[in-house]
Amino acid sequence: SILAEFGTLHMEFVHLTYLTGNPTYYQKVMHIRKLLAKMDRPNGLYPNYLNPRTGRWGQ
Repeated sequence: SILAEFGTLHMEFVHLTYLTGNPTYYQKVMHIRKLLAKMDRPNGLYPNYLNPRTGRWGQ
């Protein structure tokens, strides 16, 4: 998965929570953000690609 997809999903799901009042959407994307924050970042930066099968950064 391309890293930009995570950002797009975050914005969309937060907005869905705002529109519907259902916090589930927000909770789902915050879980993803917490997992990303725990991952190693080479040189302090996130790579562009995360392998959805292995959960490892790739190119």
